Amino acid sequence: MLKAIGLFFIIILGISLLPIKLFFHFYREPNLILIEANIRVWFIPIRIKLVNPMTGLFWNLSRNRPWKKKPPEDLRAANLPWARFFARLWRLYKISRGVYLGTFQFIKKIAKPVKVKKLRIYTEIGLEDAAETAIVVGVVWGLLGNIYSQMAKFFDMGCAQNELAVIPNFKRTNLVVVDYSCIFELRMGHIIIVIYQLLKYIGQIRNLLRGVSA
Repeated sequence: MLKAIGLFFIIILGISLLPIKLFFHFYREPNLILIEANIRVWFIPIRIKLVNPMTGLFWNLSRNRPWKKKPPEDLRAANLPWARFFARLWRLYKISRGVYLGTFQFIKKIAKPVKVKKLRIYTEIGLEDAAETAIVVGVVWGLLGNIYSQMAKFFDMGCAQNELAVIPNFKRTNLVVVDYSCIFELRMGHIIIVIYQLLKYIGQIRNLLRGVSA
């Protein structure tokens, strides 16, 4: 019996020490939004890829339950019942706020052991007027600089290879190109703790899904 218990704890300890590497990539240009997530648990890769996810989000919030129908390929603003969309969006905000605050505070406590190995924040902006382009570039620089400083408070970024750039493009107009990517390294034990904490809010998450799709 004692051997079985000891073996069980050794297995749990081994699982909790498994290395995990997470790669997130967000890319945006005119007519394209791409979100990628690659998760590698030891040597097992998991890949998630979303292309233009906002079209599906607007469709689900305005008309359909997410698990019933697919959004049309060409979704026009005139075809959306905006009253229902904003009503569900407000309901989504009210229900999710409590879940977000509780989860955010917990993640804030355990984020420091998470290592950021590589961070790329690239933005290219081109507007019709050169002065407007320069002003917007300055504002974006300030916002991204603040985000970077907050990440440095949360995560271990001592060995990170960082690239932070906001480029003005005075040759093209109505241009916004965003290319953000990041690699995180952590242990399986952190994931287990986060999952346990999220399970405590499972009732609120269930109400969130029911309330928004009602």
